[in-house]
Amino acid sequence: MEFSGGIWIGWKNSIDLEVVSNHSQFILVRICSKLHPHPVFVAFVYGSPDKQKRKILWNDLSHIVHREYVPWMAIGDFNAILSSEDKKNGHVKGRRCQSFGDFTDNALLHDLGFQGPPFTWHRGFLSERLDKAVGNDSWVEAFPNCLITHLPRIKSDHRPLLMKFCYDDNCQEVLIRDELENTLHHEEMLWKQKSRCEWLNLGDRNTSYFHRQAVNFFQKLYRKNPGLSRSLPSNAFPRLNIEYVDYLGQRVMNEEIRAVLFDMAPLKAPGSDGFQVAFFQNQWDNRGETICEWVKKVFEGGTINPEFNNTLIELIPKVSNLENFS
Repeated sequence: MEFSGGIWIGWKNSIDLEVVSNHSQFILVRICSKLHPHPVFVAFVYGSPDKQKRKILWNDLSHIVHREYVPWMAIGDFNAILSSEDKKNGHVKGRRCQSFGDFTDNALLHDLGFQGPPFTWHRGFLSERLDKAVGNDSWVEAFPNCLITHLPRIKSDHRPLLMKFCYDDNCQEVLIRDELENTLHHEEMLWKQKSRCEWLNLGDRNTSYFHRQAVNFFQKLYRKNPGLSRSLPSNAFPRLNIEYVDYLGQRVMNEEIRAVLFDMAPLKAPGSDGFQVAFFQNQWDNRGETICEWVKKVFEGGTINPEFNNTLIELIPKVSNLENFS
């Protein structure tokens, strides 16, 4: 196991690996493998979100790139894009990061491509391919069937990368961040469940307080407020202009449906099917199209199954041996 800043790498004892350089934004390793007669070099990268600090990354990486006969590649979260196709904000595409592009051009590096969804990071309507792999000519020649796959997100807002590299019909798989992300996910779920238990305990200790607050809330909500109703002038409410009216009539987009789903709290009470929002968020890649189709049908006048509004309510007695609700 080796780590640097926010980067951790782990490897099995059967792998002949040597850490060559330990940098705040990357770890460079030397790997001896039966897949290739000479050692190969891999840099595991986490580019700083700070643009100025990333300039240090491009400069320091440029000094360790092998340009001749040694296979060399870098993989990870660069926090930058190489092409306008790597970013999408609604219907607007992004622009290439000039410093990242200059680095790869000067170092004669190639984007090793990918399979799977086109973006590795999402937030609202913004999607970017920040995670990728780049390699030199020797890497491409040594591993022409090297394949990068964008895996489903687990806990992080980034997709893990799966790198498969083949030589002489023999393949090895290196799973980046998968096991660590899975461990962190389960740890986070544990603490969230513990926090819900603590809330229940506090609720038991403050029964009278919560009861009083609930009574006040519903009394204000349903209390009759008598008074004379005055007629309103015709211009009392503003009118929408034609552009907004047309906008409201537009067909709902998949990006909008996804944004709403991912803005929902993932661990709130589940529906009658027992699934929390977290399930649909984690399975968006598999079930997203079905969800979008259903939502669009509702907007087009389709009906909503009444059972979708069912809620499971469990009554928790505050006293022992409860016999009635009075």
